[in-house]
Amino acid sequence: IFKAVSKTMWSHLVVALSAVYVSNAAYSQSDAFNALYYAYGAYCDADQLSSWDCKWCDYVSDFEIASNGVITGDSLQAFAGYDPDNRRIVASFRGTANIDDWMKDFDYSQTTYPYASAYGVDTTTDCIHSGFYDSWNELSGDGLTTTLTELFSKYPGSDILVTGHSLGAAIAQIAALEFKLSPVYDSYSIGAVNVITFGSPRWARDVLATVYDKVIDSNWRIVNEDDIVPTVPYTYMSNGFHHSATEIRYTDYETLTYTQCDGSGEDSDCDYIGYSIPDHLHYLDLYEDCDADSTSSGSDWIDIDDLALLSISTTSNDNNDNNVMTTMDVDMVSTIMTEGAKTTDIEDKIIYKWKEGLDNVSKIALSIAVAIGWLCALICCLCYCRTRSKLMKAQGTNGYFQFHEV
Repeated sequence: IFKAVSKTMWSHLVVALSAVYVSNAAYSQSDAFNALYYAYGAYCDADQLSSWDCKWCDYVSDFEIASNGVITGDSLQAFAGYDPDNRRIVASFRGTANIDDWMKDFDYSQTTYPYASAYGVDTTTDCIHSGFYDSWNELSGDGLTTTLTELFSKYPGSDILVTGHSLGAAIAQIAALEFKLSPVYDSYSIGAVNVITFGSPRWARDVLATVYDKVIDSNWRIVNEDDIVPTVPYTYMSNGFHHSATEIRYTDYETLTYTQCDGSGEDSDCDYIGYSIPDHLHYLDLYEDCDADSTSSGSDWIDIDDLALLSISTTSNDNNDNNVMTTMDVDMVSTIMTEGAKTTDIEDKIIYKWKEGLDNVSKIALSIAVAIGWLCALICCLCYCRTRSKLMKAQGTNGYFQFHEV
């Protein structure tokens, strides 16, 4: 029986089994945490990143930031370097951080992608989000490509982890596609291109998303609960948008419960109504925040102990004759002396947290306004389609009667 089986059939069987193995590659939550530290780190100040001394830097302290490894353009930011613990290059892209970034997010018209013709995507076909692609080209021109090619030369054959959050997640996937298809990187020995992103919006048409899924060595697109960002741009906008695969959908970030969706990128079993801004800022139970003094939950509330200390110190200033000891209990005095807290330090900390809270409130308010805008646009579109359909039916009916009257 075995002799009767042709070599061609055996080769087809091997290819099929290989495809099954690749599609069932195991998702590693520890790898996701590692990638998230880099993705969140991209939001920190450039000076902190250059010295690799930031809140998220501490979790991957052995990382070696490249010379000129922090790229800051007019509004964007990214960094690259080498991870000696995992023997790989890392490139991370910052998400939306200013009004210019928002403008890039909303530039959801599509443009051509020049390097996928070998996979059947014509160079005249509009297939990639204009705003996101322009963002990649901007960072590339600002020196990121130079930094990356230097790393590829210094560490030939090394794998590369590409990561990012929000806008950064979309740019990260475009960067990964460039590493595989752009002639700029043809002469470099690049190992596996592995992508882990968080809260990524759609960035490609289905034809290009399919090419991406074919050429990227591994791609985990992580979505947190009801995060609004991965639901946009909507699939029907422009020439149509399609997600890359494979999606990891966290249904409870506190218990880290997740589902691995199918390899289509648009698994109907993983569909949800995206409405939450907090879910977009809270991946793997870690809040996106670069304040080194903040907790992992990212709470923006003023600590009750800080308020108590401020109240005590204020009372002491108002009662100079009685001295501070008459208005505090012994335990609180011990706390102040142990922590070495000073009134001015406490006040500065409270003011800082208050301002930071207001800043986050403004971000949330803007995000809610954006969500409402999208909803209004959807309603207008549906009303237009319905009205147009009725008009066409009415015109067809009138035409029918006019024809038979003649």
